[in-house]
Amino acid sequence: MSKYYFLSDMHLGNRNQDDLKEKRFISFLKQLPVDTAGLYLLGDIFDYWLEYKTVIFLQFFNVLSELKNVLGRGIKIYFVVGNHDFAAGNFFKKCLPIEIFYGPVSVELNGLRVFLHHGDGISPRDVGYRRLKRFLRYPLTKSVLRLIHPDFAIYLMHLLSGCSHIYTDKINHGEKEAIFDMAKQKLGAGYDAIICGHSHEPVSKDGYYNLGDWQEYFTYLYLEDKEFSLRKFECPI
Repeated sequence: MSKYYFLSDMHLGNRNQDDLKEKRFISFLKQLPVDTAGLYLLGDIFDYWLEYKTVIFLQFFNVLSELKNVLGRGIKIYFVVGNHDFAAGNFFKKCLPIEIFYGPVSVELNGLRVFLHHGDGISPRDVGYRRLKRFLRYPLTKSVLRLIHPDFAIYLMHLLSGCSHIYTDKINHGEKEAIFDMAKQKLGAGYDAIICGHSHEPVSKDGYYNLGDWQEYFTYLYLEDKEFSLRKFECPI
């Protein structure tokens, strides 16, 4: 049976970024076994993402280069975008290439029916976020943002990201509970596993897995044969 890896919520490029986080991720990528069937990135790998025709953000160069190396070793990479890196597009599709999903997706892995979701926008109480999500993902919005100089665009995206964190921390919109309720519904509908991110807290409970994050926990999910295990990456650096 094939081996699969899942992780999320690294938020590369945020204001609190340190070199160790990037080095840990690159070390993790280098250590992926050559017989790995797939690496699933479940969103917010980047704290922001905006695509230009001729520009790549410098702060992501090392990680993007290592992702390219992973693909060169024959390991497939799949990207379920999150609420911070939803604008991922042609660069990932054409230059790496990575398969992108812009919403939840159902996949079959080792004979298991698995539902993948970043985890954002599930709570019915979070009306403000769902409106903002529609606005930011509107093609015209992204086109206008691309007219801004990249250095200033980074400044604006830092502001948006910071406001998002403040908004999330200030009010409990019931996101964790909503994700768990969604997982129970999906499991009741016949799925073997539900895998999400977004909450930043690692969970492994009765077929529901939350991937935690790579800011505090450095956790990832591993599937071999039909067995899932939530693990912590111990960086040798």
